[in-house]
Amino acid sequence: MAGHLRRLIDFASLTAAEQDRSVFVSHDLTVVRQVSSRVVVLYLGAVVEDRPTEALFDDAQHPYTRALMKAAPKLGVRKESGSAALAGELPSAVDRPSGCRFRTRCPLAQSVCAELEPELWGPGDNGTAACHFAWPSHKAPPPRALRSG
Repeated sequence: MAGHLRRLIDFASLTAAEQDRSVFVSHDLTVVRQVSSRVVVLYLGAVVEDRPTEALFDDAQHPYTRALMKAAPKLGVRKESGSAALAGELPSAVDRPSGCRFRTRCPLAQSVCAELEPELWGPGDNGTAACHFAWPSHKAPPPRALRSG
């Protein structure tokens, strides 16, 4: 913990320009929220969500991002032993599943998830997410595999 805190203090001492050119890697979303203006969430080595920090924390679009947030410790809240934020089978990073790499653990998974890998997309300037079911009130572009030309 002391090493993590020292790195956080070192990061906070950077100028705003230096922070804008920096990448801060952490599984601690509480810290990420405090030091980042933009968050990129990775799952099995691929970007699944890339959003401005407050937009991501206000309305995460990818189920993995939501699971990370749910798993983050909350002050004064005791976690039930044995409770997991994610169910399902942890896929191999070497031999990843067809389609969406998160589908074996995703509560929203449907047949399209096994067939087509979702592309990063998003309406407007509010960031992107790689999920067939992100931004349900907006129509996603057709998957690359189905586009003509």
